[in-house]
Amino acid sequence: MLDWLPDEPDVVLMSRTYVPENRGVGTLLSKNKDGLGVDRINGRSLKTASVESPKPNTTVNWTNGRGRVR
Repeated sequence: MLDWLPDEPDVVLMSRTYVPENRGVGTLLSKNKDGLGVDRINGRSLKTASVESPKPNTTVNWTNGRGRVR
């Protein structure tokens, strides 16, 4: 958990580790994202959105307490 977003009830920012996944050659189901990223998650609807794309060399993410990733 990175940020509780005090101005937005039910929404949080969470750090997430992305691992590339290969489901075979020629398929559109494989996922290429790799590294540590940040997602915005609505706890009521469970909708997620990427805030910071994953980067393989990132080891930690911080926020300013108002939703801005540093």
